[in-house]
Amino acid sequence: MFLDINLEKPHSLVIDAAKLLFLIWNGMATGYECVGGYLEAKPCVEISIFGTLNTCGEVFLSLRAVSELSLSNFTMELMSSKYSWEIFHNLNSLTVWIGDVDGLAPLLHLAPYLNRLEVKIRAASPTKHTAEYWESQVFAFVNSLESVRLDINGEQNGIELIKYLLRNARELKTIIIHCSFDPKVISSSLEHFRWASPSARVYFN
Repeated sequence: MFLDINLEKPHSLVIDAAKLLFLIWNGMATGYECVGGYLEAKPCVEISIFGTLNTCGEVFLSLRAVSELSLSNFTMELMSSKYSWEIFHNLNSLTVWIGDVDGLAPLLHLAPYLNRLEVKIRAASPTKHTAEYWESQVFAFVNSLESVRLDINGEQNGIELIKYLLRNARELKTIIIHCSFDPKVISSSLEHFRWASPSARVYFN
């Protein structure tokens, strides 16, 4: 089953579809209910929701079995809300549009078995997180991660995350970086330490 929701006006949504395989939700929401508590069929989900924290929190709690997830209206306010977040044990592909890379870590902790990660950073301001911060996170997904794509605006926004992944992701095959500045700023900083995966390659486009 495929469900595509694009609402210009706020609506409530009740999903009762155990076999749902693909969900696209782009719009406003005032209420949400998933019959059975969560979607069972490891669906692929694309979500950009504008609504209350209660509504958005209920949506994400119902997605704990998803295999592919794309978030384009993700905020740290949601991650720090009252909801007890479930681990996404089946999630192998994650795409996130985020204001800056500083808000990414709590979400990555919920996806221990990622194969593919795509992060699109909107902000051009420098990140506050240092190499020491990323190393202190001890992410589980570095043991399975194979493919990364990062879209970066500011010259210092995301570089330490790239270094962290190269130092720790043992199965990594490719990192594709799209940046709005001279890629030599990044490439020159990746030559002075050992990469965890001997087959890893970094490409710029």
